[in-house]
Amino acid sequence: MTPTQAVTLMGIALKPTTTHRTSLIVIRRMARYFCESADAIYDERRLLRRGAAVLRQFEPFTKERADALEQKAKDRAGGHP
Repeated sequence: MTPTQAVTLMGIALKPTTTHRTSLIVIRRMARYFCESADAIYDERRLLRRGAAVLRQFEPFTKERADALEQKAKDRAGGHP
């Protein structure tokens, strides 16, 4: 879902003539979208952390690269652990 589609859905949901059924459909679609986004971010972070763990086996030669991968995973979280 693109941001434009999300804005359009929210516009539909906020209309005064929107039924409860339509509002529920919009809310469910938005929830699915956010859950998919969160899952994708979690998967990406997991891959980065696993790659860093593999590199940690060959320290001290790969310490900088492993640290960089772990930092990238932390940055992708948006401040969440």
